[in-house]
Amino acid sequence: MLEVISTSGFSSFQDMGRNGFRSQGISRSGAADYYALFEGAALLDQNPNSTALELIGNGGKFRVLQDCMVALTGAIMPASLDQKPLAWNSSHFLHYGSILELGAPQNGRYSYLHLRGGFKAPKIFNSSSAQPSAGIGKYTRPKDILEPLEKNLEALKCQTIEPVDRFELTNFRLVESFQTHLFTPKTIKKFVDTEFSIDNQANRGGMKLAHTGSGFSTSNQLKIMSDMIIPGDIQMTGSGQPFVLLPDCQTMGGYPRIGCIIPPDLPAIAQLKTGRTVKFKFISRDEANRIASKDRKCLEIIKERCLEPIRDPQKMADLLNFNLIDGAVWAKS
Repeated sequence: MLEVISTSGFSSFQDMGRNGFRSQGISRSGAADYYALFEGAALLDQNPNSTALELIGNGGKFRVLQDCMVALTGAIMPASLDQKPLAWNSSHFLHYGSILELGAPQNGRYSYLHLRGGFKAPKIFNSSSAQPSAGIGKYTRPKDILEPLEKNLEALKCQTIEPVDRFELTNFRLVESFQTHLFTPKTIKKFVDTEFSIDNQANRGGMKLAHTGSGFSTSNQLKIMSDMIIPGDIQMTGSGQPFVLLPDCQTMGGYPRIGCIIPPDLPAIAQLKTGRTVKFKFISRDEANRIASKDRKCLEIIKERCLEPIRDPQKMADLLNFNLIDGAVWAKS
């Protein structure tokens, strides 16, 4: 078990999200970076839908109340246990009384702390994903006790994992939405030719795309009937300002959507920090389906990316516990 000593940003329980409730006005939610859930699950040999703690901002400090095993994935944070550095994209044993500290993310927005056995959190509409803005779940606070869902699990060896490459992606693939046809070919060409930058107006509901020049409006956008929207949709405000919708986005909307980012590209754009530049291109639905199928197959074998950790002898406090020399003999000539 872990006790929250302090948090410097926002942290909440997230799994793969809830499906089947959009008609009731309930968002999917779930981890902004689902690759991180699969990577943590591979390191701890558990279900990718196991509940993890998603950290946004400057990390936090945790007291270990019981020996446990954790994994760290997603955007890299400086991590330490009792002020000794811990490797990211790796699993670790934490011993009773130790202090785990996580700093500000370095290469993205969303970082994940996984617990062997998954974190215990209430299931609401078939998911433990929190969406405090909708009254579902809450952000973690100091003095919260974070318990495992499953206990007394078989011991594992610590591992490291080669993360799925997503933190440097700047070109994103779209499929047409139900409203792409409302934009003129000239406007669509202008959109794909434009280089956007990630604005600081961003959260789990969506992120603003900044650009120079006029917006991307349609001629009849004030007459559009509200209909279903999903994460990945690129929605235009009344002034033609584009926003990428993310897991906590609303379920209905009347602003026109020029296209929808394919699911395998969503974790990458969600992780982009303020100021990063992006471009978009349209692909066919058949190509999008092939990419999604390939992505699913890669995730099915993600454990193959796990490796034995390589440790620096100069930083090993337990170095003398290892058999460093074996098979030595003494022979008199």
